[in-house]
Amino acid sequence: MDDSNEIISPALQANIDHVADNLLAGLRPPPDMTISQWAEKYRILAGTASSEPGRWSNARTPYLVEIMDELSPQSSATDVVFMKGSQIGGTEVLINTALYYIKHCPSPIGQFQTTEQTAKRFLKQREIPAFTAMGMNDLFYGDEMYIKEFPGGILTTG
Repeated sequence: MDDSNEIISPALQANIDHVADNLLAGLRPPPDMTISQWAEKYRILAGTASSEPGRWSNARTPYLVEIMDELSPQSSATDVVFMKGSQIGGTEVLINTALYYIKHCPSPIGQFQTTEQTAKRFLKQREIPAFTAMGMNDLFYGDEMYIKEFPGGILTTG
């Protein structure tokens, strides 16, 4: 019997396309852009977590660009030390870095706060709204507050 005349159902075709797209995405190298370039092009700041919601702009905080670039996979830096005052964008550097690696270089990521209460507040007030603004909530699986698993990696906040 010749199967070449069989019609594939739309649901089956959608599943085949989904698998093919994800397989190809896993084989592609990460984009040749630094974290600061990625943030400038893609990052959306959540209205609940930012006094200036909307698109990220490196021009708003130019002093953070080099820090993000040194945290990028293209950098040869093995250690990055960031001494700063409060409220200058350091948390957003952390979030930009996590978002970039989750999307383009999946791997284990650790983020550590001073106390469990601070970690909980960071997740609820800053990081989860960032995931939502970026349309990334459906990327995570599991049901743990401090552990976010995603294809190819895990984000642990403690």
